[in-house]
Amino acid sequence: MTVNILAAMIVALLASLGSSGAAVAQQGTCLSKQDIQDRLTRGDIAPLADAMTRAGVKGRPLSVQVCDVNGSDHYIVNMMDSDGESQSLTLNAEDGSK
Repeated sequence: MTVNILAAMIVALLASLGSSGAAVAQQGTCLSKQDIQDRLTRGDIAPLADAMTRAGVKGRPLSVQVCDVNGSDHYIVNMMDSDGESQSLTLNAEDGSK
């Protein structure tokens, strides 16, 4: 039940945020919202909040995609830093490592 709630929150976040641009697409194939939901439901990837916590990342995500990077799923997250500037962050979607 908790996984479904977290998965729904991730999908809602993804739906509410725009694309993070062409630079992300160059890193590899990015997943559709349905593919992300399916992988979250199966437990193939961790919810974004869990991955960020494991990596010690704090801040507000501006946009999120899940893309293939070197053969594994990664969150590509544009974050707003404490100065209000946008910065890109790549986290392993399975374990939250940077």
